[in-house]
Parts: sequence; structure tokens; C-alpha cells
Amino acid sequence: MSNNITFLLPIKDRFKFTKRFLNSFNNILDIPIIISDGSYSKDKHNEIVKIFKDNPNIIYKKFEFDKNYLTFLTKLKNSIELVNTKYVALVCDDDFYFLDQIKSAVRFLEQNPQYSMYKSGVKNFAIYSDITNYFNYCIYGKLVLADDNYSSHDESITDENVIDRFKRLQDCYPYEGIFKTSILKKALEISVFVKCFHHNIFIDILRYIIFIYGKVYYNKKYLLLRQTNTPNSAGESHLENFDKVKMKTSKNYFEIYKKITIELEKLFLEKN
Repeated sequence: MSNNITFLLPIKDRFKFTKRFLNSFNNILDIPIIISDGSYSKDKHNEIVKIFKDNPNIIYKKFEFDKNYLTFLTKLKNSIELVNTKYVALVCDDDFYFLDQIKSAVRFLEQNPQYSMYKSGVKNFAIYSDITNYFNYCIYGKLVLADDNYSSHDESITDENVIDRFKRLQDCYPYEGIFKTSILKKALEISVFVKCFHHNIFIDILRYIIFIYGKVYYNKKYLLLRQTNTPNSAGESHLENFDKVKMKTSKNYFEIYKKITIELEKLFLEKN
């Protein structure tokens, strides 16, 4: 496995999923993992640490509770400072990852520096637990594959002109894939600076920065399997009562996008 990639793993109270994620590699994972813990509970800390205590590739950092999305992004911003590899994947503890495909993706990005990101197909699955897994509901049980995520979109963004790439902004969901570390780092810096309060706004920032600095390569071979029947992903559980209508009618929404525009203009002028 190439050591030129790091897994950045934010967690929030779903310790059984975190244990499953770490155990899924059967101690053969030889790339760094940075675990960024924004959990409220501190009771399971020692239990998690036991899993990787003999693995020098895993770094664990405890942060303040992820009380809102800005706190979550600040945690990621501080965590990415620990990344020493050229590429990074923002991973979730309820998903499974194909290490051979990740290795191929890193090799592709190393050989094609004009690409900012490597995307792949994402296969959805669910786990259905019976009485024998009563205390591990949705964690262990019968795994059932479902359809592909985002299958209706062509996420290959290979236009040479950055403006043409901007026109396809909505064709790429950039959260699940492999980035140049500098890209994700810049997106987090801007997001925290403008006080981003919603996942959709962060995704927009990330898309623009990816397109300013390069293209997106898409491969149908899966980098990961995505579980659909789990509690909300780490960092997003507070969004349930803040729907998109409220977000877009908020005064903060328009003020933030003004700030985002200024920051992106700076990057665009620097790049061009």
C-alpha cells in the first residue's frame, strides 16, 4: 500500500461503528489514520485506544464535543494539520473501503497531477440485525447490497477550462473520494474562516476549490461501500431540524456566500 495517503476519520459517539471500521482491516492497514474524536461521551475512549495501541500508524486526538457543524469543521481543520501525506481521504466509520482500489487511485493521482480528486462509484448497502445481534443493531447481521449512490450523475469533470468546470458544479459530490491534501486543507480553512454552519455550504466550497485547482477523475470501480441504515454521520446529526429552506432563507447564508466569493476570487487570481 502506498504511504502517500492518510485516512482522516472524524467520529462522534458511534464507538461500535468505529471498532468495526478499525477491525475491518484485520491489522493489514499500513497507511496512517487520524481519528478526530468529537464525542460527548468519554466512557469508550480506552476501549477504542486498545484496538490500535500497537499500531503506530493510527493517531487519536480528542476534541471538544461537536455541538454544531462549525465545531465539526474546526476539528477537521485542526486534524488535517497532522497529515503528512500528499493525499487524503475523508472517511466514515460506517463504511467499508477497498484498499486495492485506494492504492490504484493514489497511483493515478501521483501520475496525473492535473487532477485534484479521484472519485469512484459508491455501492450502498444495509445491515439487518436479528435477535442475536440485538445489542449490535445495524452493526452486525445480514449485509444486503443496494443500488449505487449518485448513479444518475457523470462525475468525471475533465474540462480544461476552469469556468467550464464551474458549470458542472452540481455533477460532482466530492465528499467521498481521494483529494490532494492541500485541496481539503484549503477548503477547511475557508469554511472555518467564513463560519460555515451547514454541510451543503461546505460541499460548495470544496467543489469550487477542487475545480479551481484541477479536474476530477471518475472510475466506476468502487473505493467504498456506504451503509445507508445507520445513525447520522459524525458531524451532521444536528442538521435534522435545520432544513435547506431555513438554511437558504437565513441572513447568515447570504453573508457567508459573500465571504466565500471573496476568498474564491483570491484563489482564482492566484492560480491564474
